[in-house]
Amino acid sequence: MKLLWNDEDLRDPFIRTIASTVLVHLDRADRVEDADAILYPRDVRDPLASLPDIVVHAESARRLDRRLLVLQVSDSTVPIPVPNTVVFRTSMLKSRRLPHEHVLPYVWDGVPDEMRSCNNWQRPCWTRGSAPPVVGFCGCPHTHPLRKRVVDTLPERLPCRFLLRDRFWAGAPHDPTVVRAFFENILATDLTLAVRGAGNFSHRFYQTLSCGRVPLLIEHDAAMPYEGVEELPWDEMVVRVEARRLDGIESAIERFRERARDETDLSQRILDLHRRHFTPEAFARHLARHRDRYLA
Repeated sequence: MKLLWNDEDLRDPFIRTIASTVLVHLDRADRVEDADAILYPRDVRDPLASLPDIVVHAESARRLDRRLLVLQVSDSTVPIPVPNTVVFRTSMLKSRRLPHEHVLPYVWDGVPDEMRSCNNWQRPCWTRGSAPPVVGFCGCPHTHPLRKRVVDTLPERLPCRFLLRDRFWAGAPHDPTVVRAFFENILATDLTLAVRGAGNFSHRFYQTLSCGRVPLLIEHDAAMPYEGVEELPWDEMVVRVEARRLDGIESAIERFRERARDETDLSQRILDLHRRHFTPEAFARHLARHRDRYLA
């Protein structure tokens, strides 16, 4: 996918981050005639507030016979019902999803490079006769009632190793000690609880994949990344439980465990999945590979 954007767009910190991580792996068009789409040059935190400006840019793109690509990293689930747009967003409700809206996988903040050397990638719980798997979680449980309910009740039912914080990233999202404790919790457990917070998505889902661990994904009216465009083998690498069926967590884990018994390369397969699909470069490759599908 060849995108058109202007250098002055880089004054927006969000666009600057997107350009340096994702767009750097895409072809850049110098002229409208060479572009497949035009990048919306703003950070969409509040879709309702941004809607008039998106409409203006979408109409301008339409007059040039191009689509407007909107990237939204926020907790909002408010749809963006603007014609002539292709919207990738981190948070949405699947039941309200519009045809031109797609999941934006959170391809940033994977396991730090210095922790990739950990030699304990493969946990023993997936082998025959091993102890029950341990569920990990490091974070704030108060960002959504569903998360609070699961965090409060799961330790009564399963072996858990929870490190609870009173704020998002313990109030210090860039503190190396906090970041290390977060990823150590993932690496020291067999599954990591991935349940929505303020937004209807989970950073932790992708961060767990980056560690070669199995996410325990509690689904709450959420679409999976690349759904309907590129189907991935989720059932082989993720324990998925619908929020309305929390009483089935144990059986879902046991079914996964039966499928994974004696599989010696599960962690490596999860790492490969993350590398192929959920890094900034991989997301850019996905956009380029499925350009016609998204722009149809």
